[in-house]
Amino acid sequence: MVTKRLSLSFRFGNKGMIFLLDSVIALFIVFIILAISIFFLSRSEQSPVSELQASRIANDVFAILDYRGLLGNFDANEITSELNAILPVGYVVEYKIECPNRVYDSRGSSTFSEESAFSGERVFVDTKFNKCIARYWVWLS
Repeated sequence: MVTKRLSLSFRFGNKGMIFLLDSVIALFIVFIILAISIFFLSRSEQSPVSELQASRIANDVFAILDYRGLLGNFDANEITSELNAILPVGYVVEYKIECPNRVYDSRGSSTFSEESAFSGERVFVDTKFNKCIARYWVWLS
């Protein structure tokens, strides 16, 4: 009779260990999913959509200026008037064009914080085949 009890306890005693392992694996998977979701949520707060949009708008505007040949002509009045025509309402752009023999900086006496603005640069070739760089800063007004 004693031997029957021992054999019964061994036969049914392993089910608890399997349920414990199953629950530990499930908790491990849940913690991994939570950690990944917290990571992506924290990254989404670092760059809101409006800020990304401002950066993309500035990149697109200077691509249009380059495509139309205004950057290569190096005429500040044409560039400024075209910027005012293309740029959506609510955005402000300052730029600096550097070529080997000339530099134009639209910032002048403007006081803006480069930390609050989004910056980029575009490399282009002017009409004299010099490599030039247009650096730009954009922010929401």
